[in-house]
Amino acid sequence: LARQEKQSEGIRELEEALALAKAANLAKEEVEALLALGLLSSFRRGIGNRRGYLEQAEKKIGEIKDASVRVLYFRAKAAACQDERNRAGAEEALRSALQCCEKAKDDKENNLETQACVVRSELIILLCEQDRHAEAAKFVTACDTHARTHVNDEDGELMQAAMSAGILWALKSGNEADAVRRIQELEAVAKTAHQAGRIGGQLLNMANN
Repeated sequence: LARQEKQSEGIRELEEALALAKAANLAKEEVEALLALGLLSSFRRGIGNRRGYLEQAEKKIGEIKDASVRVLYFRAKAAACQDERNRAGAEEALRSALQCCEKAKDDKENNLETQACVVRSELIILLCEQDRHAEAAKFVTACDTHARTHVNDEDGELMQAAMSAGILWALKSGNEADAVRRIQELEAVAKTAHQAGRIGGQLLNMANN
């Protein structure tokens, strides 16, 4: 419930940012807000309208050259495809997002490097869910390396996403010892009760699946 409330609050704040961007005729900021809304939406929880936000963003994405915004677009598109059980579309979008991250020049905050880690995590999970763990293996090392050197980024969520993807990959690969090591590593970096609860919830979801 707390997570759902936080998502709903985030949706409200982004809707306000979207309205301001539209009023000021700021195309980049408008598209960025729409894509953030799409990523924050949850089809399963009935929060937001991912496909609706994406369709609005698609009307202006052609005007946007900023690589970080284009990566957000492909990630939002992949999420919408996942909602619609279109795994092929999701994979294509995620591979396009990763290509953007790898080809474009990064900014001083290394936003593209961070997004590449997130995209690899999502690709690992998508491939493993289709029993394509051998294909996913090539993304695991780069994902691990970035996450382990940026443990505290995004309140630990980057590390959690990378390790969770790695746990699924290890289990699908039949390497239970590696999965256990990753679980222990995740638990060791949980510095707050909130982080520990979030990690515990995600591990429970994985166990149930």
